[in-house]
This record gives sequence, structure tokens and C-alpha cells, in this order.
Amino acid sequence: MRTRRGAVAFAIAMVGVVAACTSTTQTLPTAPIIDKCQVSASNAPTSFDALGGLGTVMITTTRDCTWSVATTASWVTIDAVNTGQGTGSVGYHVASNPAPAARSTSISIGSDSVPLSQAGAPCRFSISRNVDSVGSGGGRLSIDVTTLTGCNWTASSAVGWITIPAGASGTASGTVSMSVAANAGIARTGEVVIAGQNYSVNQAAAPSPPTPPPPPPAPTPPPAQHVNFTGTVSSVGGHCPSLSLNVGGRSVITDGSTKFKHLKCEDVKSGLSVAIAGIANASGIVLADEVDQTK
Repeated sequence: MRTRRGAVAFAIAMVGVVAACTSTTQTLPTAPIIDKCQVSASNAPTSFDALGGLGTVMITTTRDCTWSVATTASWVTIDAVNTGQGTGSVGYHVASNPAPAARSTSISIGSDSVPLSQAGAPCRFSISRNVDSVGSGGGRLSIDVTTLTGCNWTASSAVGWITIPAGASGTASGTVSMSVAANAGIARTGEVVIAGQNYSVNQAAAPSPPTPPPPPPAPTPPPAQHVNFTGTVSSVGGHCPSLSLNVGGRSVITDGSTKFKHLKCEDVKSGLSVAIAGIANASGIVLADEVDQTK
């Protein structure tokens, strides 16, 4: 009996101990829990040319630590599987850079990050054509320049007769306006340099002056007329046989072919009455074929 009573007493005592333990407030630790996961990362390559390409982020950590990879740059695309645990790697793609300016960003891996940069696109220029032809009167021409926004270019003329009133420079695609002066001489060619490209203008020669009309034909002299008249000699000049007479108000000349009838050449003098036969020219002067004395 004593043994059974002793066992009962022991059980009652243990219940008291358990009750006492459950009524006591449990003490919690007050120090912060330290994250023991240390993640380090690197990427290759760290820089890209303007064409972009593929890269890889390498993550180093303990096998029970998790991580995720992300970036805020729209031109960097992280692979679909961008989370993991322990040491690992994640691929990414860098898009081509359409601008001439370089750009940079970073890829974050937990509290760590890796830098990433990309070169700008090279500035290339093209023009809509390389040669034009204009008439001698000149006029306006325009050339289109194609390039990236942010790429600088200029246009300059090597000749004074081609000027650039608008579009002499630009920082993106644009238009060069040119004025070609009239040409008063022979055909010519002028050079213009646009965004480093050679552009030529061929201009026609000035038109030849009109051929002057031919002069009007000289009036046809009236045909020679045979005349016969009489009159009194009022004046005599010259020496035989070449005499200049005024007979009845008309001019008469004689020469070696003139025949003198009923008188000699030396007999012709003022006051003498004569008959003249001969040919009158357009001026009315009579070349005497015959001079005859009349009564």
C-alpha cells in the first residue's frame, strides 16, 4: 500500500511542476536575425558595341541562398528563368543602339549589382542624289540628307554661283536648299559638299544671241536711159577728151569714146548750142556718146 501511495504522491507533484512551468512567461530573443546569405555577381561582357548581343551574369553564393536577377533598362532583356538558388548564372540580351550616344545601366542581383554599357551607333550619312543639271537660267534645287538623330553634318558650296539659303547644317535627317544663279557664259559645273558627300551641279551655257536679220537689199538703180536733147553750154570743165559740161541745166561728161560732129573737142565752150546723145545714169548725169553743134 505504501508503494502505491508513494506513486500517487509523485504524480501529483509532477503535475504541479508542469502547471508551474506553463504559467511562467516565455522569454523571446531581442537581437535582430542576421541574413547569412551573401551574394556576389559578375557579368561578361561588361560592355557592348552598338549592335548589342548576349551576355551572362554569374552569381556566387551558398547553396541554400536564393536570388533573382532584374534590370530597369528597356534595352536589356533578362532570360525568362531569372531566379535560382546557390551558385548559378543567368543570360541576358542587349538590343542594338539606334542612337549615336552611348548608354549605360546596371543589372541587380539581390542587394548586389553589375554595371553594363553600350557604345552609340556610328553616324553614317547618305544624300538623295549626287548630280543635277539645270538650264542657263538657274533656279532652285534641294537634296535630302539621311542620318541618325544626333549626328551633325554641314553643307558648303565651292563656287559663288551656287548658294545655300536654307539647310546649311543639321543634327538629324534634313533637306539642303540651293539657289543656282543664271549663267551668262559657257557651260559650267559646280561642286557642293553635303554631309561629307560630293554633289555636282551641271549648268547649261547661255544661249547664243539671235542672228541679226540681213540688211535690206540695196535699191536697184533704174536702168540707164538713152537720151537725146539740145541746149546751150553754160559751163565747161576738164581737158579734152574728158570734159564736164552743163547743157541746158543737165550735167554731161565726155571721154575718149565720145564723138564730136561738126566741131572738135577743143571747140566746146560756153554759149555754144549743141545736141547731146548718150546714156543718163541713176543720178541723171549723161555720158555723151555724141556731141553735135547746132545752129
